[in-house]
Amino acid sequence: MAMLTQAERQRRYLVRHPDRRKKTIASYQSRHGDEIRERRRKRSKEHVRPTPAALGKLLSYDPATGLFLWRRPTARQPSGWFKGGKGVRSYRRIWIDGKGYLAHVVAWVLMTGKWPRAEIDHRNRVQDDNRWAELRPATHTQNGRNRSLGKNNTTGVLGVSKYGDRYRAVITVNRQNISLGLFNDVANAAAVRKQAEDRYYGEFAP
Repeated sequence: MAMLTQAERQRRYLVRHPDRRKKTIASYQSRHGDEIRERRRKRSKEHVRPTPAALGKLLSYDPATGLFLWRRPTARQPSGWFKGGKGVRSYRRIWIDGKGYLAHVVAWVLMTGKWPRAEIDHRNRVQDDNRWAELRPATHTQNGRNRSLGKNNTTGVLGVSKYGDRYRAVITVNRQNISLGLFNDVANAAAVRKQAEDRYYGEFAP
């Protein structure tokens, strides 16, 4: 039986002990964080994203359905209309020259002829619905405001939580939590929260 190297023994140990593996990775990232970020920065600079004209030669986009079509598909690309591969959460990605681009951003480029300066928000908060009517430009803050309920929400209303026997309504503006008051029932708390959303968030109110 061949002798295992020290590196192989360590690898097998970390496979058997996932908690230790997480600590080892975190320790490495902590000690070499600057080096890791520099490597990522260099890789990012080396990759040049395609121009809008180049994207238009590669892909077609149907604004009514939010689907895409490769104009000249390779053996590894779908030959019909497609949504894009699954990425982070439910966002779709389209891979070009080894780099994944968010499908809703690609749709924006194909429709407007330019890359967005900030982010693209889904009006209906459905992350893989890339119909043109559901897309709009947004800052990072605006995009974050138009969000769905969190998994830990127990009241069914964004920004409203149980507080003893009552309901507390809050809203976050410029990273500051603003208390909207305590209410005896969830309906009143929800109504006040909705008023605050319309006031502070405008068209990006969820």
